Amino acid sequence: MIAPTHIIGGQLSYFIACWLSGHPPDLVETLVAGFAALLPDLDHPKAFIARVTPLPKQIRALFGKHRTVTHSLIAIVLVWLVTRLVPDGIGLAIFAGYLSHVFLDILTKSGVALFWPSRATIYFPGNIDYRITVMGRSELGFALLLLILWAPALWAAHHNAGFLGTVRDMIGDMQAARDHFDQHRHEAEWWLNVRGMHNLTYETIDGHYKIMGHYRADGLILETPEGPRSICRSNACDWFATHAVIQRGMPARTSSKYVRTRAIRAETLRDLLELYEQIGEVYLIGQLQAEGIRADPPTITVSESGVRLNFAQPSQIWHWSGRITEVSLRVQIRHEPGVRVPPLEVPPALEEPPDPTIGIHPLMLPYFPD
Repeated sequence: MIAPTHIIGGQLSYFIACWLSGHPPDLVETLVAGFAALLPDLDHPKAFIARVTPLPKQIRALFGKHRTVTHSLIAIVLVWLVTRLVPDGIGLAIFAGYLSHVFLDILTKSGVALFWPSRATIYFPGNIDYRITVMGRSELGFALLLLILWAPALWAAHHNAGFLGTVRDMIGDMQAARDHFDQHRHEAEWWLNVRGMHNLTYETIDGHYKIMGHYRADGLILETPEGPRSICRSNACDWFATHAVIQRGMPARTSSKYVRTRAIRAETLRDLLELYEQIGEVYLIGQLQAEGIRADPPTITVSESGVRLNFAQPSQIWHWSGRITEVSLRVQIRHEPGVRVPPLEVPPALEEPPDPTIGIHPLMLPYFPD
């Protein structure tokens, strides 16, 4: 086949590989796949890749007859081994592009020597009348078909669900969505397309919400216009999910900083968080002791043992004031890839002010103001 057909086929093969594996497609990798799809034709002196690649005739002679060495299983295995030495995305693009060339040439009337050095020619289909004629109408029609499939394949690859993920999304299983989030939460921001009902009001839930974090063993916390809401497949959450599909958003990375101190003022804690809010989305996870804190489930719960935060946002603690003790918090920052996150400098723990009456004789205490 001619170069344009192989380029389209190589990129289409790369998109399909991305869809099957769940690897997010990339523009550079797409171009690499198109180039790799031309490499097997280095054995043909009149091929486009041979004309633009300055290889000496002696080296090109090692490739042997057209559609033999470079189109064989041996060459495919060697290319696969080489791709182990490069980044995964580039390796996937090279292998998918190269493999697509061999497969497309099998569909032509000449076939390929897939099992070289055996001279046996492999082709498909068996009836020569149904095989593709190079540079003929059949190749033009086939190239148009590949071009039509190009855009849907790119969309499927960008969905980043993978083959099993596509099946999972068709089922809409909540536990599967939670498992996928747990495995890939540090790669991107994640959204949930959900249908269900409110566990208290029985209102119908149907929308697209950003995932803040996990909840219990089988649920998620979603960011909604009304505030954070928990969702799972039981009445333990705010919402009951009947159908849930997880969807990858923009690439993102997660950095964590820690606040561990015996005491700190709420105002100081807010000042520490302001810097990170300029970098990305900030969530607080952990526990502390404080008076007068109001529960705001599912992200802030209050009990006799203290206050527990589960992906609480800084805006939820903005009204806090006074002294906070026994602080053990993880500050999670979700930001764009490549952004530097500065260290968190926690001031020394606040000490209780000394009691001015210590060491004073009891008879003198009435002379000291409260």
